[in-house]
Amino acid sequence: MFQQNKNESEALEKALNGQYDFDIKSLFMRAGEASRKNMATILKCILAAVFFALGITIVFFQIYEIQTVEQFEAIPLETRYLFQMILECLIAPMLVGLTMIGVRTERKEAVTFSMLWAYYPIFIFVASATLMVALLSQLGFALFLLPGIYVLVTTMFVQALVADKAMSPLAALVLSIKVSNKYLVKIALCYLAFFAMFIFVMITFGFALIWVGPLFFNFKGILYNDLFGGISEVQNAPEHSEEETHFDA
Repeated sequence: MFQQNKNESEALEKALNGQYDFDIKSLFMRAGEASRKNMATILKCILAAVFFALGITIVFFQIYEIQTVEQFEAIPLETRYLFQMILECLIAPMLVGLTMIGVRTERKEAVTFSMLWAYYPIFIFVASATLMVALLSQLGFALFLLPGIYVLVTTMFVQALVADKAMSPLAALVLSIKVSNKYLVKIALCYLAFFAMFIFVMITFGFALIWVGPLFFNFKGILYNDLFGGISEVQNAPEHSEEETHFDA
């Protein structure tokens, strides 16, 4: 355990000092290799998450009796934002689970379909982190396009830090921004590449998600593990003590 914590600290210190060798080509190759290893598991998890989100959306449409685009647009903007926030919070533990599949694959640990639900026991922490990121993103995009993109890029590791390192949402937010700032341009380029891939997913009516989805979550998991260090994670979701329910100032 001491050696694991030492390796974790060394990786994080290296990342904070800007000494991590951010090789985009190598990261994509490693993500592709990881996708070949965990394709069956991660693809089932992605499809389950998609259907879960669709189910919540259908319930929302039924509650407000929405059948056309015009009826949806007639709903007050505040209501639409509220639904978006609720949806993001409800699926956030699933997205963390998908990222952790990529992380565990990189750590040479077993991955299972049950990891999709493994982080609901810490829902309050993951949801709090998700709300903070969502509100900051909304504020950023309200100011201008670039601040919004900056928030998206620099907060991409917040939920994973909360789940994997048992950090408070605020501490995870600060650490994610600190580390991401060191590699801002390269992370932004990776985001741009995946943005283009997801446009391709829409063009193919979702069929390309079979390839792009696993690649994205494995890429994110590998990059997270490289930057923040790896420790052997127990099968169950990490527990948060009562002290960790308070945000770090």
